[in-house]
This record gives sequence, C-alpha cells and structure tokens, in this order.
Amino acid sequence: QNVAKIEIGKLVQALDTFYSTYDRYPTNDEGITILAAKTDEFPDGLISFVPDDPWGNPYEYRCPGLEEPFDLICLGADKREGGS
Repeated sequence: QNVAKIEIGKLVQALDTFYSTYDRYPTNDEGITILAAKTDEFPDGLISFVPDDPWGNPYEYRCPGLEEPFDLICLGADKREGGS
C-alpha cells in the first residue's frame, strides 16, 4: 500500500505540472500515459514511464473526478473499488 501511495503522489504531481503547463488535465482518452510522452516542453516526459500498481494492474484515471478535477484510483489486490 505504501508503494501505491508514493506512486500516486508522483502521478498527482505530474498531473498538476501538466495542468500548470497546458491549463487543463489530460482527457480520459489521453489518460496518464500522456505524462510519459516526450514534448517540446518536457523532452523526457513528465515521468519516465507509467507504472502499474504493486499488484500489476494499471492505475485508473478519470477526468472529471467524482469530487475533484480528476480521480486516480488503485484497485489493489482484489481489483475492486472500495477495498482497504
């Protein structure tokens, strides 16, 4: 769980940098994979690669989020929302 929290923190930081640069968050179609894309502004990407969660599943990104501008979700070992 600690690894997932650290990775989510890094992804959130990259999403906030994306927002600061482009005045928007990535679309659902772009997803968080766009954070690793090489651009003129970020020749190495905002992150070097998009990690899977510690259980081997992709992090889920939704924009807009339910209560925030975006949701970044780790489903965990049971691969379901709402776990502990």
